[in-house]
Amino acid sequence: MNKLLDVNKVEVVGLFDRWTDVDVFILHGTVRADEKSDESGRGSSMIVGDIPSTSNTADSTVQVLGQVATISIGDVVPHRHDPSFVDKRTPNAVPYITTSNLPIGQSIRDVSESIEWSGRTHKAPFVVLRRTSAPSRGGARLAPSIVRATCGTLAVENHLIVVRPNDGLLKTCEQLAEYLVTSDVTEWLDQAIRTRHLTKRVLMQLPMRGSAGSAGLD
Repeated sequence: MNKLLDVNKVEVVGLFDRWTDVDVFILHGTVRADEKSDESGRGSSMIVGDIPSTSNTADSTVQVLGQVATISIGDVVPHRHDPSFVDKRTPNAVPYITTSNLPIGQSIRDVSESIEWSGRTHKAPFVVLRRTSAPSRGGARLAPSIVRATCGTLAVENHLIVVRPNDGLLKTCEQLAEYLVTSDVTEWLDQAIRTRHLTKRVLMQLPMRGSAGSAGLD
């Protein structure tokens, strides 16, 4: 849409009404005379809105999540791949995490379910986020879990997001998980993305500033 429109303002309205679980925002913009993309990045607020003053990325000293961690969307699409669980002794079977078998807010040492999978896998330790994340209505926007190194290399469902710190340390995962549920992060995300599905692009721009220190991982 950035090829067609210069976005001037994103007005957050909020919940449609008390009976309808739909988040509403109003996009204000100017239609372009042509369909050329805007190389300057103007209009990007259609996806990433104004950043709260507590997380001002104009400050070049502030790192963002994409600089301190690798962010990946899970690869296993259940309705395209038969996720028949198998015994761990079966050849080509790997541990498999999904939204249903990964407890929110916990640090897990073992994964009981496996899947026959030859695609991309992810080496623990890392932080896992639910990809579905509606704009906050009073609580933390993100719901992290930690997968410890004892879980090995895993296949990940596509409704989960893997955030693996560059240093590969469990301590860093713990600090990151603690930071991601702070009010600063929720406030930034609520202004940055109004859709229910988090995107890798937005998470990579998340400022690492707040209770966890200037880099977010001190």
